[in-house]
Amino acid sequence: MFNSKYFTSLKKLHPDREKYYDYLTCKIDEHDSEIKSILEIGCGDGHLVELLQRKYPDKEFQGIDIHGLEMNHVNYQKVNILNSDEFNNFFKSGNTFDFIICMMVLEHISDVFLFIKNINNLLRVGGYLYLSVPNVFNIMMPDSENFFGDYTHIRPFTKKGITRLLTDCSFSINEISSGQKVMKRICGIPFDFTRAMFTFKSKYLLKMIGRIVNAGPIKVVAIKIGRVAE
Repeated sequence: MFNSKYFTSLKKLHPDREKYYDYLTCKIDEHDSEIKSILEIGCGDGHLVELLQRKYPDKEFQGIDIHGLEMNHVNYQKVNILNSDEFNNFFKSGNTFDFIICMMVLEHISDVFLFIKNINNLLRVGGYLYLSVPNVFNIMMPDSENFFGDYTHIRPFTKKGITRLLTDCSFSINEISSGQKVMKRICGIPFDFTRAMFTFKSKYLLKMIGRIVNAGPIKVVAIKIGRVAE
């Protein structure tokens, strides 16, 4: 399932993990009474985990990442840097959490079904998974955010694909979205480009342009509804 060669520089590729902070705190606040323990998988140097711990000092936090990342330092005591075997064994530890964060990790994983199945094992029934993955239609994004700009990426995703994967692993989709990030980044114009394209006669062209324009990372909040059958 996991091979460290695919994780050569996650921190370098995604240095601004804290940009998710507002979104995550909103989700945690929505379900505050249900969430006592939080795990981030692929936490880098732990900066986001540390920020969340400061806001929620009454909750238990843990972050894990793979040994060998090009990190200058690990700046948070609750971050565990693991080798490949330890990383895989963590999923068999028997630990459970109420909320799991996994941002921009799944595209590096060779066996995504096994990986999500293992995340399922770490969540209590009714627990929440926040997942973000690159959008297959983000070909217009700058190299640093374009799926095809990083050779360590194995697969991109669509909303339909990630929904099916999570559903097959006994999750219920609570929320799924992909932002209109392309036009904002390239043109600085935050408008609904898809709606403007209704002047075109070709529904197929309209559909494809809409997908490309609305090709920010896919963000999912899913709820564990049961265990995955062996």
